[in-house]
Amino acid sequence: MLEETGMTVRYEKGSFASGYCILQDRHVVVVNKFYPLDARIDTLLEIIDEHGVDESKLSDQSRKLMAKIRKTKENN
Repeated sequence: MLEETGMTVRYEKGSFASGYCILQDRHVVVVNKFYPLDARIDTLLEIIDEHGVDESKLSDQSRKLMAKIRKTKENN
């Protein structure tokens, strides 16, 4: 989803405690590659939740996934 909106997602090693950092001016998200898969997914969802995505740029499949994610969050 992030890549569909023009962001670049990279998986790199780093000393960023939260699992990711965002280079705002370059629209690059760097995710800690040493995080377990489920933590990386949670991290990407956190970025989407905190910073939002331009849904007009998303594919139909991504919009459906975004709706599912929101519904799941509402039910929890």
